[in-house]
Amino acid sequence: MGFSILIDFDGVLLNNSRLNTKISDRCDRYFSHKTGLSLQMSKKINRTYYKKYGHTLNLLNEKMLTDTKVFLEDFNDYVYDNKLLGEVKWDINKKDIFTFKEWAYVLSKLEADSIYVYSNAPTVWLEECISSLECLSSSALGLTNVVSVPEVNDGLFKPTPLVYDRMDTQLSNHIVFIDDSEQNLPIHRENWTNVLYDENVMYSSKSKDYTTIHSPKDMLSKMKQIHLHQKVEDQQS
Repeated sequence: MGFSILIDFDGVLLNNSRLNTKISDRCDRYFSHKTGLSLQMSKKINRTYYKKYGHTLNLLNEKMLTDTKVFLEDFNDYVYDNKLLGEVKWDINKKDIFTFKEWAYVLSKLEADSIYVYSNAPTVWLEECISSLECLSSSALGLTNVVSVPEVNDGLFKPTPLVYDRMDTQLSNHIVFIDDSEQNLPIHRENWTNVLYDENVMYSSKSKDYTTIHSPKDMLSKMKQIHLHQKVEDQQS
C-alpha cells in the first residue's frame, strides 16, 4: 500500500499577490454587505478572525449574524464572479508558472498513488486557475481530482474534523497533507503526514505534528527525512 497526496491550492500551488488581494478585498466587501458595518471595520474583523473560523462564511454565520444566515453559493457568486475569473490568465506571472512547474516535477517524483487538490475555494476558481497555469507552463500535475472541500461536504470547510474523517474513509492508504495554514493541519491522525508550506520560512519547524517546507523541491528531501515509506510498511506489518 502506498500513499495519497492532498495539496492545497491558494498559497501552495498558486500564491499570486495580485489575485490574493482581489479575493481578500471581495471577501471584505461581502462581509460589509452582509453585516452593515463599514468596509474599514469589516476588513479589520474579517482579516483578524477568518482563519480562526476557517472561512469568512463561518465567521459570519457563527459570530457576526444572529437573525440570518449566509450560504456558500451566494458567497462564491459574489467573490468569484465572472470578472475575477476572466482576469486570472492576465494576472498570472512568471513566478507563478515557475512554482507550478516545480510542483509538477516534485509531484511526479513522489510517485503517489493519487493526488488531489484539496481546497476551500470553489471548483470554478480552481479549474480556471489550473487551466491557465497548465496552458502557460505546458505542465500537467497528474491530478486524480480537484476537490472543493465545502462543495462535497455539505458546506463544511477545512479544518472541520469531519472533512478529514471522510477522506480517511475514501482513501484507505497513507495520506500526505500539504497546506499553507497551520490551523488547517489535521494533527494527531495516525494515518496522516502533515506538511506546512511557507515560502517565507527558511528553516524546518521543530513541531512533532508537521514538517515545514519552503519550496516545492524542499518536499523531496523532507519526504526522505520523515521516512514516509517506512511508516507505510510499519502499518502493513
